[in-house]
Amino acid sequence: MGGWLPILSGIVLVDLVLSGDNALVIGAVAAGIPMNLRWIAFLVGGGGAILLRILLTYSVTLLLGIPYIEVLGGVILVIITIRLLLQRDDGNGTSPKDS
Repeated sequence: MGGWLPILSGIVLVDLVLSGDNALVIGAVAAGIPMNLRWIAFLVGGGGAILLRILLTYSVTLLLGIPYIEVLGGVILVIITIRLLLQRDDGNGTSPKDS
């Protein structure tokens, strides 16, 4: 029973951090609109953030059920890393390809 508790705690912690970030963004955007529309912006922005988080979490759960999808993701990350290392800046503002 206790094996899932640390996992759930981690998910809840990440969700709280993301929710706080969303609240700051929504508040900053809503500060520039008229007072009578501000509550609508809060509700639509917050509701949209919650709905998107649920839909994207469900989508990722479905994707992770595909066999070898994690291996494919790892291979893609290795390719991206190699490309970034090959394009690395040599310190004078030009890439090795430019010289």
